[in-house]
Parts: sequence; structure tokens; C-alpha cells
Amino acid sequence: MFDFKTFQLDRLSKLLYAIRGYTDNNLRFPKAGEMVEKALAEYSNGLLERVNLPGIDLFTKDKVSYESKVTQFKNKAGTSIRGLIIKNRRAAKEYEDKLADYFIVSDVKSGKACCISSDKLYNFKDTGAVYTASANPEPEDFFLSGYNQPNESRDYFKESEDYDIQFIKSMSSFISTAKKVQTVVDTLVEKGEPAISIGQR
Repeated sequence: MFDFKTFQLDRLSKLLYAIRGYTDNNLRFPKAGEMVEKALAEYSNGLLERVNLPGIDLFTKDKVSYESKVTQFKNKAGTSIRGLIIKNRRAAKEYEDKLADYFIVSDVKSGKACCISSDKLYNFKDTGAVYTASANPEPEDFFLSGYNQPNESRDYFKESEDYDIQFIKSMSSFISTAKKVQTVVDTLVEKGEPAISIGQR
């Protein structure tokens, strides 16, 4: 495992803070996880590449595999991992898939993040729908220990919703432009003038 101090951790912390509202809507869960994966690759200074394969989200150049997970740390100290979803499943069966070499676990609500080897996972449970595990990270496993105020007060989901609305509205502008072009063409046809002659004037 590499030294996370080589990462742009200040930017990663700001990104986590910007998506802290993901628990307000279940539909945001997958997007929050995707954003953390992309941020880990972007802020790793070239150490990680996002691959998004089954059970593996990131690779080093030496093909050491990492899986990124977003959850909320448990216990009074807020450092334990309980019921971490390793994989979604359709039917209960023995888990035969190979785990990633390391798991990067981020708690967006608290701003904490750690990296543990897969051999630290225990208490595996297969409910048929999901496969879960627990872990007890050591203090030295954490590379983010919480938010340091002040943080940028940006909200990714609010900004993305605003963008969605603007994108939707832009379709009206496109349609309006198309109608204007069609009107010009119709006028030319009525006057019996070729479009190319108008364009050359």
C-alpha cells in the first residue's frame, strides 16, 4: 500500500464535503460512490487508475487492486466498519469472487477515510441480496481524520440539479433555433429563391 500523504488530500476532503448530502436521497448513493472513485484517481497524482471492474474500482501501475466504498463508521470513536456491502448479489451462495487487495473506505458525513487490506475484513455475511463484512481499522489506517473547518460550502447535488435544469432548458433553445431555420427555408421555398443564393448575399 502506498503513502496516502502523496495524494491531494485537501482537494479530496473538499470533494467529500461537497457530496455529504448523499444520504438525503437513496438515488444519490451510487453517484456518491462514483464521485469518490473518480476523485481518488484524479487526486492520486497518477498512482491510481479507475477501472470500475466487478469487485475492483482502481489499479496501481503494478496492478495492485483497490475497491472504494462509501459508508458511515460506527462505534463511539467513529472508526469501526460494520455491515460494509462488499457486493450486491441476486441469490445466496458461497462467495467465490476474489476480493480486491485493499479497500478504501470513506465516510462522507464525518470526513474520515481509511485504507485497509482485504485480510482485515471479517464476519462475512451473505443475505442473498448483498454480501457484507466488518473491520476494525487501526488509527494508522486513516488518511483523513475528519473535516477541518472552514470547508468550501459547495453542494455537488445542488449544483448538478441546477445543471440538469439548465441542460433541459437548453433543449428548448435548440428546438427554437431549429424552428427559425425551418421558417427561413419555408420562406425561401414560397418565394421560389434557392437557399444558396440567399446565403451568398
